Amino acid sequence: MVSLILFSKRNGKHLQRESELFFSYQETHDQYCSMIVSFTAFTFYYICFVTAFTLRPIGFSTEMITEGWINRYSEPFPGRHGKDGEPQLSPLINTTKGLKTWEEKLTQCHLRDYWDPDIPFANAYIRLVFEVLVVIGLVIQMFLDFHDIKRIGRKKWWAVLTAFPAKITFKVTYFLVLAMIPTRLACQISPILLVVDNVLITVTMIFTTVHYLYYCRVIRFVGPFVLMVYTIIATDIFRFMLIYGIFLMGFSQAFSLIFLSCEREANVIKELIQNQSVATGAEKIRYTAKIDAYETAIVKNAEAFENVIQSPIEAFVRTFILTIGEFTVLYRNLALCPANTMVWIGKVVFITFELFVSIMQFNMLIAMMTRTYETIFQTQLEYKRQRAQVILMLELSLSPKDRHQYLLKYSRPTGTNKKTRSLVVSKKSSFNRETKQGQRVLEEKMKKMIEEKKAVLKRKMKDLEIKEGIRPVTGYSRTPRPHTQYMNRGANGTQNGSAANGNTN
Repeated sequence: MVSLILFSKRNGKHLQRESELFFSYQETHDQYCSMIVSFTAFTFYYICFVTAFTLRPIGFSTEMITEGWINRYSEPFPGRHGKDGEPQLSPLINTTKGLKTWEEKLTQCHLRDYWDPDIPFANAYIRLVFEVLVVIGLVIQMFLDFHDIKRIGRKKWWAVLTAFPAKITFKVTYFLVLAMIPTRLACQISPILLVVDNVLITVTMIFTTVHYLYYCRVIRFVGPFVLMVYTIIATDIFRFMLIYGIFLMGFSQAFSLIFLSCEREANVIKELIQNQSVATGAEKIRYTAKIDAYETAIVKNAEAFENVIQSPIEAFVRTFILTIGEFTVLYRNLALCPANTMVWIGKVVFITFELFVSIMQFNMLIAMMTRTYETIFQTQLEYKRQRAQVILMLELSLSPKDRHQYLLKYSRPTGTNKKTRSLVVSKKSSFNRETKQGQRVLEEKMKKMIEEKKAVLKRKMKDLEIKEGIRPVTGYSRTPRPHTQYMNRGANGTQNGSAANGNTN
C-alpha cells in the first residue's frame, strides 16, 4: 500500500503547508458549501461581465476603424476613395439629427456616451447597469483579497496562489478592468484609446473565462486533465520553446537573406525589361542583348517572383508558419528565384529546417507531452489532490480559529509530534514486489517504519526514566546508577534502627 499525504501544521494562529508532501481532504458539508458559494458568486460576476461585453456597440467601433465607410448599421457608404489628384469623398452618417459628414468625434467616445440618442437603449443603459455591477463585484473581490493578505501575510498568500494559474490570471483582470475606466474617460484625447479599450476588454474576457478551470480541478473526470494542461505548458512547452526558439531565429534570418538576394536579382531583370519597353533604336537593342543573356526560364521566374519575407520580423513569422506545415507559398516563391545559386542554397536550408525542426523537434514535443499525460493519468487519486488544493485556497478566507476546527475534523495526528496532522489516502501499489524497483521501495518503507519505531521507543524510555528518576546510561558505565530513592530509604532505615537500639538499651 502506498500512502499519499499532505501535512497541514498549526503554528500559532496559522496553518503552515508542507510543500513536499500532499494530502486529500474529506468531503465535509461546510467545505462544499464554501465551494458552491464561491462558484455561484463567480458565475454571477461572469454573467454580468459577458452581458456587458456583448452589449458593446460594435457597429460604432467598425465605423471608427473604417472612418465612416462602413457605418454603425454595418452598411457600406455608396462611394469610393478618390485617387491621387481627385477630390476626396467624405462618408455621410445617418444620425437622429439628420445626415452628417463623418468625423472622429461622432464615434470616438461612443463607449462613454451612454446618453447618446443614436445608441440603442440596450447598448447604452442596460450595458451601463451591468458594467456597474462588474465594477462593484471587482471592488468586493479586491477587498476580500486585501483582507486575506493582511490576515495571513503576503508571502503565504502568494505561495498558495502560485499553485493556481487560473486564479492568477483572474487577479490580473482586476488591473485590466480598472485601467479601462481612465481610458474610457479620456477617450476624447485620441482615437487610439478606443483601440486600447477594445484590447483590454478582449484580454479580460479571455482571462476571466479561464478562471473556470480553477473550479474544474475538483471534478473527478476533469481535474487531472486541467493539471495536465498546466504541467505541459509549464514544463514541456517551456523547455521546447527554449530549444525551438534558437533554431527559429537562425533559420528565419537565413531565409530572409536568401529571399533578399533573390529579390535583388529579380529587380535587375525587371528593370531591364521595363527599360527595353520604353527604349528605342540602339538602346533597345542593347537592353535586348542583356535580357537575352539570361535563360528564358529565369526571365519568366523573375517576372513572377514575389518576396514573401520583406523584413526580419516577417521572416520570423513566416518561418513559424512553415513549422506547422504551411510551406506552399514560401517554397513556390523560392523555386521562382532567378538566382540559381540561391535556389539551391534555399532548398538545402528548407530541407534541413524540415528535418531538424518540423519533424524531429515536434515529435519530441509530442513524446514529452505524452509522458506527462501518462504520468498524471496513472495517478488514480489526482482529482482528490486537486480538490484539496482548491479547498485549501478557499479556507484562506476563514479565520485561524475556524481553520483549526476544520483541521481537527478531517485530519489526525501523525507520528510522535501531535502538532503535525494529516489525512492518509491509500491506493493499490502500482509496482511489482518481485522487481528491483519494488524491492527497493519495500526496503525504504521498512527502513522508514523502523526509524519511526525507534523514535517512539526512545521517547517512551525517556519518559520512563524521568518518571522513575533514573539518569541515562553513559558510555563509561555498564550498569546504571542505583535509585536515589532506595538509597535514601536505606539510610533512613539505618538511622531508625540505631534509634531503636538506643531506646532498647
